[in-house]
Amino acid sequence: MANLNDRIKHVETVIAALETVLEGKATSDTDSYSIADRSISKMSPDELLRWRTKYYNELKSLQDSLALSVGGKISGRRISTRFV
Repeated sequence: MANLNDRIKHVETVIAALETVLEGKATSDTDSYSIADRSISKMSPDELLRWRTKYYNELKSLQDSLALSVGGKISGRRISTRFV
């Protein structure tokens, strides 16, 4: 369970970082830099939003796993089964 908590903390940190970058995009007008034949390109807002969505989904999954591992229930989701 400690490993799961560590992973949740990491994912929360990544989400916070992505949101910080997204907030900064509102004031930044440069997406790439070139200096002496070297270039750096920043992620576009769409790419950042896709990554944030990916990490939000991963966070929800990890939180659900943690809840189940301690005998809890997953709220807001239904698991259906069919017996044949």
